[in-house]
Amino acid sequence: MKRIPTISLSATVLLLTFYAAARSQTITLDSLSASTFCTGDPVSVTFTATGVWGHKNAFTVQLSDASGSFETGFSNLGSLLDTIAGTFTIQTSIPSVSTSTHYRIRVIAANPYSTSSDNGTDISISPLVAGPYVQMNLKGSDAFGLPMSGTAAGLAEEPLAIQFKPASNADTLNVDFGADATPSTAHHIGWFVDSVTYATGGVKVMTINVSRAVGCPSAAVYRDTFRVFDCTTPSIPHSAIVVDIPNPPEYLMEPHSYWIDPGVSCTFVQADYDTIYVEPGANVTGSGNGTVIYAKQGSVINFGSEMNTVPIIIYADSANVPKQPGAFKCSSLSFDYTTAPPNVVMHINDNEAVAPADISAPVQVSPNPTSGLITLDNIPAKATVTEVNVLGLSVEEIKAVNTSNLTLDLSKEAAGTYYIRIASNGSVITKKIIKE
Repeated sequence: MKRIPTISLSATVLLLTFYAAARSQTITLDSLSASTFCTGDPVSVTFTATGVWGHKNAFTVQLSDASGSFETGFSNLGSLLDTIAGTFTIQTSIPSVSTSTHYRIRVIAANPYSTSSDNGTDISISPLVAGPYVQMNLKGSDAFGLPMSGTAAGLAEEPLAIQFKPASNADTLNVDFGADATPSTAHHIGWFVDSVTYATGGVKVMTINVSRAVGCPSAAVYRDTFRVFDCTTPSIPHSAIVVDIPNPPEYLMEPHSYWIDPGVSCTFVQADYDTIYVEPGANVTGSGNGTVIYAKQGSVINFGSEMNTVPIIIYADSANVPKQPGAFKCSSLSFDYTTAPPNVVMHINDNEAVAPADISAPVQVSPNPTSGLITLDNIPAKATVTEVNVLGLSVEEIKAVNTSNLTLDLSKEAAGTYYIRIASNGSVITKKIIKE
């Protein structure tokens, strides 16, 4: 007799109950990390999933459209793969979307497709707003924007017109100009211009606290770093390159300092971020981005800009400098030679200098000081001897000297400092003479 297999009713109910539990998947959104966001802010979404999910199931956080609807559009923010029940957190970020206070978030599953309810309350998302645009007018000349670290702002003890343009005219700005500024602080709502005077030169830091009426973040702090120049005696660094002949053949490509001797004419090409110290009578032309030039009395400067960045020229009253943005006149200007490199022309640290190789015998000049006549001994053959005044102007020049001894007459020259330059085969030696 054939036996028919049987199963008890209780076992059948248990099996069906287990199957139903395994297949009854649900998603419940538990919490969001916040309800107000800026574009790019992090967001954490915690949810609970029940039931067993299909192979390669993915849970995905979705952001609604600006009206709170998922029917007309949504954005997928982040996902994770899982097939079992549990509580999960997806950490993601807010995308760039239009401003709205009606966004919603939900979680969906892929296998089988299932959705949670949305979070139940409106979410506010606002775009990031840039910091206030700042302009500084150089003595009424063309303006430029900040932040630009190291940017020249003007001359100390002269008012700087600083203009602030926030993103909204309803924004509140609290500005700290720095301890040596007058005024030192300012409080404004919306666009404004302040006239600020700094007591000293140097690098300044201006702090701007912004409270925004709209946009993100609602409060922010911005700092602009810039430089204010003054007529304080600049110090020539020991690393400065001494330029003692016209148009030396090569300049360094990286930013450097150059010291231009009296009477020397030279042209700089792309002198980007170089600092140039110009002695009396020197003539400097060229262009550069972020160049700073100190020009003593009697010097001539014709320096242009690149990339719309004006060179900064601090010059003595009698220097010949075109009227242009970034050019500031001092009643007088001196250099600090304490750390300057050896310079035989300027008689600075010339005990450290090495005599040119092809002027083997030291040239002797006597008497020094003198009331009129001076004698030069040991002049190399076919040398050119030039007498130069303190402004770098040639008083007398004798070419192709064919004797080792030469007498010059300074009796008709005004009392002061003169330089005798002896050039031979590309080498130059200079003697400083005092005329009484």
